Amino acid sequence: SQQAQAIALFLERQSDVQYVDNWLAMLDEDSTPVEVWPRAVRDLIAQMLGPKDGEEKRKKHSMLGDDARWLFLGVGTTLPLLTAARYLPKGDIIANTAHRAFYIADLALTIAKDNGIQKEQIKWIHRPTQDLSIVDPDGEDINNLTGKVDCVVLDYELFDAGLLGKGVLAKINHTKKKLVTANHLIMPMGASVMCAPLEVISNRGNGADGLDWRAVDDTRWGAFYE
Repeated sequence: SQQAQAIALFLERQSDVQYVDNWLAMLDEDSTPVEVWPRAVRDLIAQMLGPKDGEEKRKKHSMLGDDARWLFLGVGTTLPLLTAARYLPKGDIIANTAHRAFYIADLALTIAKDNGIQKEQIKWIHRPTQDLSIVDPDGEDINNLTGKVDCVVLDYELFDAGLLGKGVLAKINHTKKKLVTANHLIMPMGASVMCAPLEVISNRGNGADGLDWRAVDDTRWGAFYE
């Protein structure tokens, strides 16, 4: 019905507004992803480029060089993406906006432009991650990859508090099977999960208004959570 469509559109817009609000809060508070993701990108670039003249010798990556092709899955705050574009002005950088609406993708494009990033420095692909594939560069599908990538950066927003609840494993599997070279790197390369046992049981007969709420317990975990 038109009413249902209007409600769905409102909820989608509210989600986008909340996304930007959370985004600004992370930037204002200098949260962990804002600090860690760009630093990891800088460290990886430093390994690829090797030491500059006069610098103390540092470890150089043995497989990839400064001609590596980068794929950013999800744009998030765009910080890691902008970091790569700044340090590799002639790099081959691809940004997949993944599941975000055009409104968010346009915002990322505007921020890149406002920070001096040229249009030709980054190729933007707006489509779901699982639809990414390698296509003929002379073909009709211009909104896709034209070659395999060497470095894949997964945005922090693809992970939840339980690490895997947003379906990131499916994105990683698709990427590793279809999109990357043999000597590729994926960031982050690993993760640690800290947890504590907790039992939460709904009221049996003495809940709100004296009702039984035990049926709620069946929704606390589902097979969809990897």
